[in-house]
Amino acid sequence: MDDDFSGNFRKKLDELIVGAVPQVSHGMSVLVAKGEKVLYKNSVGEIKELGFVYTNETVYDLASLTKPTATAALALKFLETGKIALEDTLETYGVFSGFASIEKLTVKSLLTHTSGFIPHIPMYETGKTRDKYLTAMEQVCKPEKIYSEENYSDLNFILLGFLLERLSGKTLRELFEEYISAPLNLRTTGFQPDFDRKEIAPTEASEDRGLLWGKVHDENSYYLGGVAGHAGLFSNLNDLHNFYLNYVSGRIISKATLKMATRPANEYIGGMFGLGWMINLPRPNAVSPDFGYARFVGDYAPFGVYGHTGFTGPSVCIDPVSKIMVIILANRVYPTRDNLKILRFRRIIHNRIFHDLLNEKL
Repeated sequence: MDDDFSGNFRKKLDELIVGAVPQVSHGMSVLVAKGEKVLYKNSVGEIKELGFVYTNETVYDLASLTKPTATAALALKFLETGKIALEDTLETYGVFSGFASIEKLTVKSLLTHTSGFIPHIPMYETGKTRDKYLTAMEQVCKPEKIYSEENYSDLNFILLGFLLERLSGKTLRELFEEYISAPLNLRTTGFQPDFDRKEIAPTEASEDRGLLWGKVHDENSYYLGGVAGHAGLFSNLNDLHNFYLNYVSGRIISKATLKMATRPANEYIGGMFGLGWMINLPRPNAVSPDFGYARFVGDYAPFGVYGHTGFTGPSVCIDPVSKIMVIILANRVYPTRDNLKILRFRRIIHNRIFHDLLNEKL
């Protein structure tokens, strides 16, 4: 990659993200890498009324990036050590007695979003404890639909998080610290962050909870104290690049497990999920309700690219062939969640990145 290409590539991305602020998000941080080599890293934006300036060290609420980065990664480690198996029903473990429908689900149905759960329910309205959340999930659980449809649902990963906690006797926060953040020396990545406000991007100005600044945005996670399988993780660019480098290199999960996790699991029902990951696939004749979610990677990303998005604005995608990795961190929900321009912006910036980098290689 020559200096002229590198300079033009960085200039084009600068123009894109500067032009996206504040319309898409008040600020954002973007990193593009090929393996360990960082090709682009920049942060843009400020919130004048709060005196907040975005930097490459800014910590963001990752929202649903918690699913693959924490919960699925931990579940896959449990799989490797024989603590769980994908086709085990939850009844196998004896930790959800009294919840007969939930016990009929399998680990794989949760990881691949084929459990039959609806996408979302406000479980905190039933009660703000794990048992009350289980009661709410039991009421909408339809185990007869297992493996018949891919339907992306927070409930799958909330329940998966509960399973890991009950099997280990530890919280997800403790498990993440033990197996991932401490071994990798991740400084900013974890649940329930404890940073000065100048280091962490605020999210929504909520009527009932006030300005969420250093507290998880997602309500179901918030009322569990900010530790849940679907949302609650916080991080910044450098830590996430470190995490995903280790992830793809076989130092968090083995390469055999990585291959299985990023292989399509739901093609038989027109789906695009692997084990916790969205995978860019050719469009089948009949698609799952959420097949389009993986299209955030844009038009030039090759089939086989995998990644995930988060409600607050972040996303990651990785090409296992070219080793291109794109991390976008944003807090598009400040001051409200009504701004959906991040959806198109993700496609546009990924188009620029994959077009230029793949074309440069040809």
